[in-house]
Amino acid sequence: MVLAVENYPGFPEGVSGPEMMDKFRAQSVKFGTNIITETISRIDLSQRPFRYWRESEEDLEPETCDVVILATGASAKRLDLPGEETYWQSGISACAVCDGAVPIFR
Repeated sequence: MVLAVENYPGFPEGVSGPEMMDKFRAQSVKFGTNIITETISRIDLSQRPFRYWRESEEDLEPETCDVVILATGASAKRLDLPGEETYWQSGISACAVCDGAVPIFR
């Protein structure tokens, strides 16, 4: 999780990652966004409206929507180098900007 975002326009003093996401969410809801925060197991983008199925409901009729925003998360790509596991976050970094806030990298 990003604890501090220092370089995003509109936040001259910086903002925490969770606070920024809360603001993004509130703005989208204000304009009518229906946010689904559960697992969607299948999606059909071949025609509009798009069709999607919620996890464990694949046998039911699909629900529809006009817009899809996929938020899959992120994870570091490891290279499987010798010593990588030993020195992970103890000298080997996945995000120089993010890890710059960690005391061991100062």
